[in-house]
Formats: sequence, C-alpha cells, structure tokens
Amino acid sequence: RPSRPRTGHHLMPGSPDVSAFPRTAWLRAARKALTAAPDEAFDYGDPRGRPELRTVLAEYLARARGVHADPDAIVICSGFSHGLRLLGTVLRRRRVREIAVESHGLGHHRALLTGTGLATPCLEVDHLGARTGELAAMRGAGAVLLTPAHQFPFGVPLHPDRRAAAVDWARATGGLILEDDYDGEFRYDRQPVGALQGLDPERVVYLGTASKSLAPGLRLGWMVLPRSLVEETVAAKSAADWTSGAVEQLTLAEFIASGAYDRHVRSMRARYRRRRDQLVAALAERAPGAEVGG
Repeated sequence: RPSRPRTGHHLMPGSPDVSAFPRTAWLRAARKALTAAPDEAFDYGDPRGRPELRTVLAEYLARARGVHADPDAIVICSGFSHGLRLLGTVLRRRRVREIAVESHGLGHHRALLTGTGLATPCLEVDHLGARTGELAAMRGAGAVLLTPAHQFPFGVPLHPDRRAAAVDWARATGGLILEDDYDGEFRYDRQPVGALQGLDPERVVYLGTASKSLAPGLRLGWMVLPRSLVEETVAAKSAADWTSGAVEQLTLAEFIASGAYDRHVRSMRARYRRRRDQLVAALAERAPGAEVGG
C-alpha cells in the first residue's frame, strides 16, 4: 500500500505568513497612490527615497516604536540586508575596523559586514540578551549590531540595564549602535518595549523592514540615521543603486497613511498569537518540561 503523506510544519522563526499578504488592501493603496503621484515620482528621484513614505514612516515609527525620526534623516533601502551593507561601507570609510555582533544571530548578516571589510567579534548572549557591558573591553569595536526588542534566535528582550550600558558605551567612545528592529510590532508573552534609538538618536541607527510585517518580496526597508551619518549614507547609496522602487514606496506610504498597515499588523498579531498558543499547548502536552520564551 502507498505510504501516507507526512504532514509538514514550517517552524522557521521570523518567517512571515506570506499567504496572508493583504492583496486587496494593497491593490487599493496602489491605485490611490499612483493616481495621485506627480510625474516626477517616476524619475530617479531622491536617493533617500520618496518623501511621501519618509514622512508617514516618521509619524508611524514615533507612534508605534518610540523612534525619534525626522523625514530628512530617513533613508529607504531595499530591505534590511541592503541597509546593513550600506552602513558597513560607511563605517569602513570612517576607518572603523570592527563591529561587534551578537554571538547567536544570522550568519548572513555577519557575512555582509565582513564583505565590507569589517571584522565581527562576538558579544555573548544569555537570558538577558547581549552582554553589552563587555563592549568596553572590545577596544577595536567602533560599532555594535543588536536586536534589542527580540533577540534572534533566542527571543529575549535586551534587559534595561544592558540597553543603558550599550548607550553609555556609545556615548563614551563615539561608537554607533545599529538597532535591528526586525519584528518590533509582534510580541505575545510580554508588553512590547520601545526602540533603543529613543534613548539616543545621535548614537543609534534604527533599521526596520516590511519583510516581517508584510512580505519579504516587497524589498522595502528603512534606516533612521543620526544627522551626522545622513550625507555619507546617501552618498554610499547613490554610488550603489541610487534609489529603491518608487511604486512600492508610494503604495506603502498610502497603505500606512490610510490605516491599512495598522489593521494588518493587528490582524497578523492575533493570527500569530493563536499559532503560538497552539504550539505552546502542544509542547506542554508532548514535552511537559519544555520551557518556552520569546
């Protein structure tokens, strides 16, 4: 007899449910945005990105994540990886040799940074997040890449004392903190914490993306930069690919401005919460000693 097909379960952390992409609402936003767009929107434009998107992002990030953002200090990029590579290039031009990274994280991000010529010494991670107090002993590090809201892959938030230690280190040394807020809108077992950038906008670069909240195929991300970094980052972006897709930017701007983005995030938060609860219940039944966090 033929064997029964096995049921597969996708348990990769940090992967969005792309089947839930809001096609109808996105199409509605695209129609409205393209109808209202000026002709110059379809030219090369400002390498920082469309002003419509930078303006609504500044408002949204302030409201939802506690980010201090001026539209002029926001640079749109083609996803987080693109932004990280641009920042690596800028850091090397500033003669930074090393950027500390969390000991457990995506190897792809380390590869991007080493590809720009940066060494990536590891900062150990435990149940309180990255041990940022150890930064002072890393004499060669001029920057650090952190996931403060939701450490990947452990799922823990960075403890308040360690958040403060990271900012203190940056202020004392002139270093930069690169904040990867990859899924800041989604939290299930605790209240969300605001972005680290809110503690010192001139020492923290905030990086966000639509990959987790909407879909990675959009290739849309953003950087909120200290003013001292804007000109250099724009120059690096101009030399690489000039600008990101205008149609997608205009559509996302309308999607956020109309409230559709907030509605979608609320819907997905509830959906992911139900799935998490089902997984936790199954683990409690099948593996009673398992500890779940994140």
